[in-house]
Amino acid sequence: MYMEERIDFVASLPISAAPAKRSLINFNVKITNNTNKASACVFPNNISVRLPGVQQQIFDDVNLCKLVMQTAADKLFPEPEQIFEWYKYYTSGLGKLGWVLQARNYENTTIDQAGLTLETLALQLAKPHIGDKATIITSCFEQAMAAVKNTPGALELFNVKEEAKQNRKYDLGPVWYDEKGQANMVVNCISFDSREGIIDVLNWKSTTQSTTVKSGATHAYLDNNVFPKLRNTLVAKYETMFNNFVLGMPDF
Repeated sequence: MYMEERIDFVASLPISAAPAKRSLINFNVKITNNTNKASACVFPNNISVRLPGVQQQIFDDVNLCKLVMQTAADKLFPEPEQIFEWYKYYTSGLGKLGWVLQARNYENTTIDQAGLTLETLALQLAKPHIGDKATIITSCFEQAMAAVKNTPGALELFNVKEEAKQNRKYDLGPVWYDEKGQANMVVNCISFDSREGIIDVLNWKSTTQSTTVKSGATHAYLDNNVFPKLRNTLVAKYETMFNNFVLGMPDF
C-alpha cells in the first residue's frame, strides 16, 4: 500500500468527543515510566499492558492506533450483532496504519464454567500467539487489573461507554518487542451476551449459568519502515482525542 493511500485513509477517519466523565478523571498526573518495568494504560473498554523493555513512545503509538481504529469501527458497526464485522474492519485498519497482521481467529462459544474472569479469557485468546512469554504476560495481566481498580478515575474511564450494559467489546492485550526490535501486540475482542446481566466486567466471574462469548484475537507487529512515516499525521489529528481518552498507570 502506498504511503499516500495510508495518509488519505487517516484523513478519512472520524474523531470522537471527550468522554462525558472526563471531568471526573485526572489526566494531568504525569506518570514517569521505567522502561525496565511493566506498566499499563486504560481507555474505554480497553486495558493495554506494556511488558518490560518496551519504550513509552512505542506504547503510546500502539494505543493511539488502537483508539483511532476502534473509534472508526464503532461509527461504522455500532450494533452488537455486528461484532465480527467491527473486528475485521478494526484489524484491517490497523494494517493500513502500519501493522503487519499475523494469525487471526474468531470464535462464538458458550461457557458454563465457574470462576472465569476477563483476564483469564484474554489470556486464553492470547496464549496461541505469545509463545514463551505466557508466564510474564499472566503476571502482568494480574498486576494491570489491580492497577486499574486502584487508580483513581481508571474504572470510570474503562466503563465510560455506559449506553449498553451487554454486548460491549473488551480488549485486554499485551505489548512486547520481538527479537528484531519490533513492537508486537495481541488484539483481543471479547463480547459477552450473558443471562447473568454483566454490569461490572472487571469484577465479573462466570458462574454455571451459560454465557455466550464472541471473541477474536490477532497477533500483529508494527512495521518500523512504515509507521514512523505516519506518526506525525496521526498525532496531528488525534493528539487531543488521545489525551482525552487514554490514562496511564504507574509502573508495577
